[in-house]
Amino acid sequence: MAASKFSPEIRGALIERFASGCSLPDAATAVEINEQTLKGWLKRGRQEDDGDYAEFARAVDETREEARNRPDPMDEDELARVVSQAARKGNTQAMKLRWDMIRAAIVPDARDEPVDPLGALDELAERRQVRA
Repeated sequence: MAASKFSPEIRGALIERFASGCSLPDAATAVEINEQTLKGWLKRGRQEDDGDYAEFARAVDETREEARNRPDPMDEDELARVVSQAARKGNTQAMKLRWDMIRAAIVPDARDEPVDPLGALDELAERRQVRA
């Protein structure tokens, strides 16, 4: 018999994601479960009075509420950490944001102008032709 995905480890990992402010789809992706599976667990938990599913649903609701009401916004280091974690899990929006954050740290004016790598190569080729 296959092991259940509704394991204490998966539930704990989901709670951690929600505590850091992850959305439901991103949390599901991070722990490699289907979003609909997670929604089913929460629905079942909200319909039951007690048991593992009910306990899980209560913990998720409480954790998400705490994350929403967190008084202090993330500082730059915490944001970089959270975005990096999401990027490593495959979130493409997080990858783009992290890249923009890195670029902005290296080249302060990079936020204002998009990088055109082909244009830079063309400019370099033109300078070399002028020298020749």
